[in-house]
Amino acid sequence: MASVSIDKLDQLSLLILFAINATNGKALNETHLQKIMFQTMKVLKTNPDNVGYRAHYFGPYSDMIKESKDSLESLGYITEKNGKIVISDLVKEKVTEIKPPTEEIGFKIKTVAKYLSELKHDELLLMIYCDDLDINDGRYLENSQIKNEIMNNRVPIAIGMYRSGKISIGRAAELAGTDIREFQNELTKRFGAVYVN
Repeated sequence: MASVSIDKLDQLSLLILFAINATNGKALNETHLQKIMFQTMKVLKTNPDNVGYRAHYFGPYSDMIKESKDSLESLGYITEKNGKIVISDLVKEKVTEIKPPTEEIGFKIKTVAKYLSELKHDELLLMIYCDDLDINDGRYLENSQIKNEIMNNRVPIAIGMYRSGKISIGRAAELAGTDIREFQNELTKRFGAVYVN
């Protein structure tokens, strides 16, 4: 049992629990949690800076999110095993009772959390990096030491995401930094045909 009742938790802690729970038991690592919460702030139309997001090694990172995650762990709400974060078995039922601000926002957060939790590390970073470049002129990427590595591999990463059915061809072309026709040509060159699953 958690050492503090759920109704005594602050809003950020509740949001983190709601987002982790929305992944349907998928174990998250720290990077995934940080990026899920970064996207959650966008869903809430909240400036990520309000919860301390800044440029960091893997892109947007918040010490406040890390501190809240650590606090939830010490209170018994989440556990971390081998670098993976999951809701503690003893509080799973209580966590499912957390209510988002509105049903629509709850649905959007669940969709974002579930989707991002299923992405591989490089896929997640490519998506976050491309969106940040488009929306914030790369503001949250200034300190990323692997940005160049991810962006230099954006075409094969986007192809892998498209071929595994994670994104549409339009989104894949966007992430690859090409238009759809160029992306289709790249698929044809590599595979002999445009792959459709």
